[in-house]
Amino acid sequence: MRFSEWLDLVPADRAVAVLMRHAERNPIESVRDSLEARLTAKGIKDSELLGRELSGFPRIELHHSPVERCRQTARAIATGCTDAGGNASVFGSDTILGGPYMLDWRRAMALVMERGAGWFVKKWFTGELEPGLVTDAHEAARQQLENLADVYHVRL
Repeated sequence: MRFSEWLDLVPADRAVAVLMRHAERNPIESVRDSLEARLTAKGIKDSELLGRELSGFPRIELHHSPVERCRQTARAIATGCTDAGGNASVFGSDTILGGPYMLDWRRAMALVMERGAGWFVKKWFTGELEPGLVTDAHEAARQQLENLADVYHVRL
């Protein structure tokens, strides 16, 4: 199902949280580049188009990680939304959205570069990564959920 089809199923009178990373970015060729890679022109355009899709909702609140490409994505979504007559606000960065579950960031990024992001995520989600590298996936998800509940004043 495409995202736009999913949006048609979302009741406009309910609060909904969408967790995403970022739009298309420039290539990451080294571990050092992993935090520096910015969005491509297509990534910015796609984010603005997503903002237009979201403009029918009463209010869009955007929070992002401290990573620049995530900030770019949030701002472009807000621009697309407001350009289409919607109400969007960028609330800024939140460190919990930036990967606090990475316990050994350098080693984790080295594995991502060596074996690929797909391999890394699969091993993380199945609990097959070496201890001390990342927080357990279930615990990381629980932390993210608690953070969202705090931001939106929702009781779990």
